[in-house]
Amino acid sequence: MRFITSLILIISIGVLSIFSFIQLNKIISVCETAKTYRIGTVDPRFGITKEELLKASEEAASNWNNAYPTQLLRYDQTGEITINMVFDERQSFLSEIGALESSLEDRESALDLQNQDFDQQAAEFENKLNNLNKTIQEWNEKGGAPPEQYNKIVAEQKILKQEAERLNNLARELNRSVASFNVEVGQVNKAVSSFNETLTEKPEGGLFIGSENRIEIYINESRKDLNRILAHAIGIGHVANPNSIMYPESNDQSKLSNEDIAALIEVCEGEKVFDLILLKLNTLEFNF
Repeated sequence: MRFITSLILIISIGVLSIFSFIQLNKIISVCETAKTYRIGTVDPRFGITKEELLKASEEAASNWNNAYPTQLLRYDQTGEITINMVFDERQSFLSEIGALESSLEDRESALDLQNQDFDQQAAEFENKLNNLNKTIQEWNEKGGAPPEQYNKIVAEQKILKQEAERLNNLARELNRSVASFNVEVGQVNKAVSSFNETLTEKPEGGLFIGSENRIEIYINESRKDLNRILAHAIGIGHVANPNSIMYPESNDQSKLSNEDIAALIEVCEGEKVFDLILLKLNTLEFNF
């Protein structure tokens, strides 16, 4: 009886050991279950609605979801990660630059049309003046023009003189318009300089604040930053390839590079429970 009891105990310990070994070697992956996100506050000064931000978020999330067999990111009205759009001087300068550049484009188009019209009028005036001088020369070679023709020439000279004065006034107006345009160019350059100085202090277009499960978007310029920030929410870090979404600096990339996908796979491969326990034990401090 004692032998049977001992045998059962040994078998039980063996089964438990196998089960424990399996459990300790189980892979823990952050990609086993999708991270959920929701839309929080959107400052109206961004000129974007919550619905538009949600659509942008879904597009950014699908970029990563399509790169892995399981869903990584999913929208949920009560999601764990909150996405907010926080207005500060970065977007303020960016909005100012956008408005000034739009105004400059309109002014430049108007100036181009005015200059084209002036050039056409000046060419017509020069053609009339040349024709009149040619007529005067012809009559001079003949010894002078008869009274009727002479009066006609004088009348044309008077008209061309008035035309010349009008064109000179128009040229001065165009010069003033160009000077005003250059002042506006200076305002744009000043705003761009201020924006760049601000980005030196606050270079991020957005941040994932992991301790609070919160994403903050500061610039409504493109959806690239949102793409990158959502990747940080998964746990993906930066990569060295400048043509990657996860390159440390902002760029115009919208498709995942090989390095992006490799970084994603590395995160999703996870770690063994046993390895995590050893790592934890190695970081413990004991006082004797």
